[in-house]
Amino acid sequence: MPTQGGCHPACQAYKQKPECRRFKSCPPDQSDFRKIGQRMDTKEKSLYQQIHPVKLFTDITAGLVSLFIFWEHDLITGLVVSFVPSLIVTAILMRYSNLERLKHSSFGLYVSKYMTTSMQALRLLGNFILIFGAWYHLFWLILIGSCAIVLGWLRGIIFPAK
Repeated sequence: MPTQGGCHPACQAYKQKPECRRFKSCPPDQSDFRKIGQRMDTKEKSLYQQIHPVKLFTDITAGLVSLFIFWEHDLITGLVVSFVPSLIVTAILMRYSNLERLKHSSFGLYVSKYMTTSMQALRLLGNFILIFGAWYHLFWLILIGSCAIVLGWLRGIIFPAK
């Protein structure tokens, strides 16, 4: 229940310790994010940039468009469309974006717990299976690749940690 000023009592702990934040309705002010954001290392940025809305939109759009290009057997254009936009958005987000809000969101907490290197590798493998399936017009491979990508994202929901 919020106290005076609209904050939860637990938020008082967050003002001193960022990892104590429990309520989305009580984010710290922007100056707190700037101070915290300066401490985020490259490994953390590479993890949390994956859930930025612009990055998700870019990856999904580029992936779908590239499948049609691979279907038509245009390898170079397909590879460029599949990977270059994603790499550009990643570079921009990691250099200029403050990812602290994503880190402390419920999606960020989920990703920090369940998006391991092996799950990222599974998503990349799923992408290559999709490309292979599109190139050879094999719908069942496209389905398997899609399932691999979905499993990479939803592993924590399907198989939660104990």
